[in-house]
Amino acid sequence: MAPGCKIRHADRTRRRRAWPAVIPALVVVWALLAAVAFAQDIGGVEIETSISNSLITVGDPIDYTITVRWDSSVVKGAPAISENLGSLVIQDQTLDQTVEVDATHRERKQTFRVTSYKVGDYQIPPPTIRYVDTAGQNLTARGEPVSLTVKSIAPEDAADIRDIKPPRDVPRNITPIILMFLGAVVLLTALFYGIYRWRKGRGPKDLPSPPEPAHVTALRLLAGLDRYPLDDHESIKAFYVELSSILRDYLWGRFSLDAPRLTTRQLKIALEDAGPKGRVGLLETLTRHQIFAVLDTGDLVKFAKVDPMREEIDEDRRRVRRFVESTKPLDVPAPEQPTAADSENREGAA
Repeated sequence: MAPGCKIRHADRTRRRRAWPAVIPALVVVWALLAAVAFAQDIGGVEIETSISNSLITVGDPIDYTITVRWDSSVVKGAPAISENLGSLVIQDQTLDQTVEVDATHRERKQTFRVTSYKVGDYQIPPPTIRYVDTAGQNLTARGEPVSLTVKSIAPEDAADIRDIKPPRDVPRNITPIILMFLGAVVLLTALFYGIYRWRKGRGPKDLPSPPEPAHVTALRLLAGLDRYPLDDHESIKAFYVELSSILRDYLWGRFSLDAPRLTTRQLKIALEDAGPKGRVGLLETLTRHQIFAVLDTGDLVKFAKVDPMREEIDEDRRRVRRFVESTKPLDVPAPEQPTAADSENREGAA
């Protein structure tokens, strides 16, 4: 073999041996690119979104972090973060305390532990940040979306699962059926005997009073909100927590809308989707928007530590009161209280 051929063969051998040393470097670069982060600065508020890993298998948890930085000389209070993670499943979430970056700039982070059980490419929607500037204007800023790829846990070349086995013929044994029948007879006999003895020894008793109507309860609780001095943040926060609870309980008692278990965003969707012929169809658009304003202010007080003016607080309470009074049932007859004679007549008939 010619000397030149030996040299070229040796060069190719060295290049092949160099690939294993390059692979770890490529892995490090890919891991750095996996923690993708996007930042956007809008009107004194900078929003940064990041994920701990952009390529996961089904069910693997990842951390999705929203970082908000703002200029306290431009923004009043702490901005409120409204999350929208699309079809991802939230397993846990944490909200860090506000950190002072320098004399005027502040920073806050909210981290979500999320996962997905469906294979495919996802794009986490951009977060929405609501804040109030020093002029008192309510403003909104949006971050950037983040891409995520979820792959299957099974290898791509794995064979399909095996088919199920056919059913087996099992000889029927009627002994358990007979025992269950006899046990049921004994239980029913004991049950009827117990009911007979209970009805025989029970005397006439007053029936419980009917429950208080939802609008009566709401108006009574609204009158009790005067006990809050509203001179500090904790007092204002407690006021809005109870005001939101009164409003949600009234929606449940009056319209059977499961408001106490819904978030503010879910409750808005439920009220908008009710339609003119739904359970809350008698609510006008203006009324719904007033309810939304009360809920949004309550969220800002509870989560963003925003303290509204005393006039706005009083107006929110008046909004809830007007809503209750305008939607309460008209001419509802008072239920008749049962007498002892009625109870005795029912006992005799039974």
